[in-house]
Amino acid sequence: MELFTWERKVLFNTSSFLSIQFMSNQSAFSSLKENTGRLNLTLSTSVKEGYGAWLPHLAHSHRTSELDIQLDGLHTGSNFTNGRFALRLNIASSNPKGKFYRRQTESLNDEHTPGIFKTNELLFPGRNESAYIQWRPIVYTKAHRGLADSTGVEMSRGRTLTDKKKAFRDSSLYALYGQQVEEFSTRYYYVTFGAPKDGFYNKTKYNAW
Repeated sequence: MELFTWERKVLFNTSSFLSIQFMSNQSAFSSLKENTGRLNLTLSTSVKEGYGAWLPHLAHSHRTSELDIQLDGLHTGSNFTNGRFALRLNIASSNPKGKFYRRQTESLNDEHTPGIFKTNELLFPGRNESAYIQWRPIVYTKAHRGLADSTGVEMSRGRTLTDKKKAFRDSSLYALYGQQVEEFSTRYYYVTFGAPKDGFYNKTKYNAW
């Protein structure tokens, strides 16, 4: 992320809900020098239980935060007309014991996310109890989100980080904990956007997860 410069926009700021969007406006990647697209990160938090302001309307509480990632108008280059994007998640827990595992739950109620009945979770050891990352198995392919304009998402198996300092040295985590990060439980995962026969990223030049 240090290869980008960012603009910040406050989307919501109330007594119970805060949402801030970080929008890239310049990239230092050589292949993206002429890129007019954006990488947007939207971070939201709430002081009470409820559901997210936009699809997929994930459940939240005062102990959770939500990160929404949008790839808007990026060019994959002439050699990658059938390309997809993926991101790498480096996960760390201050609890050195315990294990990371995934589970999927199903619900008969799709009131908040029409047509999506599954919820995926990655659970890992927390200080007092298990912490988790939760997501719906859907990537929206247009800014006006809906089931008709969506594709799939895949998460790889977790792997152990062998160089924790290198993985986190430019992060806020390392700024807060420093060398203590070496004692944390860590894993990394690859999250890939797309599914067979969806036209790849270039079909709409938009992914949101």
